Amino acid sequence: MEAASKSLADLEVPVPRLEQQQAIAVVLADREQRIVSLRAALRAEEEGRDVLAEALVTGVVRVDGR
Repeated sequence: MEAASKSLADLEVPVPRLEQQQAIAVVLADREQRIVSLRAALRAEEEGRDVLAEALVTGVVRVDGR
C-alpha cells in the first residue's frame, strides 16, 4: 500500500477556496444560532408542561374547567 508508506506531512489535503470557507462558516454559524434558539424554545415548552402538570396534580387547574 503506497499511501501507508508516505508520512503524514507528505499527504496533500484539498482545501476549499477562502471564499468557500467563509460561506461555509456563515452557514454553520446560522445553523448553530437556529439550534440554540430551538433548544431555548424546547426548554420553555418543557417548563410550561411541568407547570401545567403540577397545577393539574395539585388541583389548581381542573380538567373539567373549574
